[in-house]
Amino acid sequence: ALAQVESQPPTRMGRPLPFYFDALNFGQVDAFGMSSRIDLYVQVPFDIITFVKKLEGYAGAYTLSVLVNDEEGKRLKEESWTRKVERASIEGTTNPNYFDLTQKSIAVEPGAVIVEIIFEDKESGSEFRTSKKIDARAFDRNQFGMSDLMLVSAVEEREGKRKISPHVNPNIAMLPEGFQAFYEVYNPFEMPEVRISYTIKKRGLVVGEKSELQPVKQGLNTFITRISTQALSVGSYDLELMITLPRDTAKATPLAKA
Repeated sequence: ALAQVESQPPTRMGRPLPFYFDALNFGQVDAFGMSSRIDLYVQVPFDIITFVKKLEGYAGAYTLSVLVNDEEGKRLKEESWTRKVERASIEGTTNPNYFDLTQKSIAVEPGAVIVEIIFEDKESGSEFRTSKKIDARAFDRNQFGMSDLMLVSAVEEREGKRKISPHVNPNIAMLPEGFQAFYEVYNPFEMPEVRISYTIKKRGLVVGEKSELQPVKQGLNTFITRISTQALSVGSYDLELMITLPRDTAKATPLAKA
């Protein structure tokens, strides 16, 4: 199976996909105001990389290609890059809990796009691919807006700077203490605070929710919130976030949502 190109990747080592990726929409300031970009995070487990014995340890390499198409299939963007991985022992090359994480940012025009990631192992030629639809927002620095939500597995403080580790694998069962969600808020107005409401749904039914007031400044604001999973059973869930004025209810027209 590893030697074949699969449009629907097979299960490997008990995983639904050979590798995982997430594509998240963020805004960025440019000379013309604000534009839209997609941040790609690709997590490649070591057990799909072919490692070769070297003088010291083992080394492997693979190429990732990202294709961005519109809904009609027209190619909008295409990029490729190669990653090299080294391990000291053979045991480290076959452990599915070890992985290589890489990130790439791509500027896009607002609208729906299909992002496809293609993995190719340099040594064996094995190839896997998977894709995801993204609705890129039309960001405007004169309008309130927000990014997509990034699942976060860990947050560290290093020399006064915050380092965020994205949780690319959509399975959060391995995070017994819950997960964190990171997002950006773009605020052009003078307002002291906003109300942020979080709702977790399963098959359309609300199974968890919380609301909090958060101070905001003009310009870029970044937030991280912890979401408990203790009350969640096995299954698929949607996390919805809505930002309103402090006295508005969830039924009011939101300033932004994701």
